[in-house]
Amino acid sequence: MVPHTFGAHLNFNTHLHILISTLGLYKTGSTLVPNVWFPRDAVVKKWLHTLLDYLKMALEASQLSSELSRPELLKLLHDRDHWWSARVDYYKFKNTFLRYIARYLRRPPLVEYRLLHNGGRESVFDQ
Repeated sequence: MVPHTFGAHLNFNTHLHILISTLGLYKTGSTLVPNVWFPRDAVVKKWLHTLLDYLKMALEASQLSSELSRPELLKLLHDRDHWWSARVDYYKFKNTFLRYIARYLRRPPLVEYRLLHNGGRESVFDQ
C-alpha cells in the first residue's frame, strides 16, 4: 500500500494505492494459482466496508479524534459510504506495473510544504 495526500496538480487529494498480486497459492500452499481475477465491485465493496468498520471501531476505542461530535462523525462515516471511489487495474506486463508503482514510491506521501509539525507519532499538515 502506498499512501498519498495529494493529486497530480499538488492539490489535496488523500488516496491509497493498494497493490494485490494476481498470483496466488491454493489452500494447500504448494501449488501456484496464476491470473487470480478480482471482481471489481466485490473487492471495492469489501474494502470499503472493512475500512468503515475499522474507523468505527477506532472511534469506539477513542483512537479517532475529530472536531466533530461522535454522532456527527458516525453520520459522516455512514453517509460517505457511497462516494468512496476505487479503480481496479490489471497489468499484463511486470515492467508496466513496476513503472506505474515506482512513480508513487519515489514521491513522499505528503506535499512537504504542507507539513506544519512532525512530532514523532503525530504529524500536522495544512490542507
